[in-house]
Amino acid sequence: MRLYDADYNQLSQDDDSAGSGNPSITHFLSAGQTYYVKVSGYSGSQNGSYSINVIATEQIIREDFEDTVFTIPFTGDWYRWAFPVGVNDSASFRSKASLGHGQTSQTSFKVTVPSGRTAKLSFYYMTASDVNDKFYATVNGTVIVTASGTNNNLTKHEHTLSAGTHTVVFKFVRDASGDGGSNLALVDDVEIIGNGCTVSAG
Repeated sequence: MRLYDADYNQLSQDDDSAGSGNPSITHFLSAGQTYYVKVSGYSGSQNGSYSINVIATEQIIREDFEDTVFTIPFTGDWYRWAFPVGVNDSASFRSKASLGHGQTSQTSFKVTVPSGRTAKLSFYYMTASDVNDKFYATVNGTVIVTASGTNNNLTKHEHTLSAGTHTVVFKFVRDASGDGGSNLALVDDVEIIGNGCTVSAG
């Protein structure tokens, strides 16, 4: 099966990824545009009946930190931590190691939501620190999550993003004194759910 745009430029193709010899294509489509689907037998000589199922799904930009190639271009001093505490039990994204008292570790990125649309920001977070150390998640400077202390379970948070460009920040702030836990905060499985959204460094 092959997918083409209005000028018959091939956008995608597949043989049998759906199993049982059936093809499956996942591709982001723009509203108001014409697309063509071509179905043929493997050798080009088969014939017979067939059906095509089209399923509308939302675009998801996901960073699960399972490898070193990031989908979301984070900036700052957080880093990929290959330790089994994340959602997929392989890796997560954590604050700077050996952070001193009164110091801050931060990472951020930007999300642009198309005009007239909304999107959802979703992520898991966890802290392992003194009760006076703080983890903050902010969107355009507004705090959407605050956490502290040691919690061995990841917590999921979702936040609606309106049209426009948003700066998402994850920040871990150590207090002036006191120690507890591993003195860290982490996030995992960061997702932007919404058609037409883009991410950039920021």
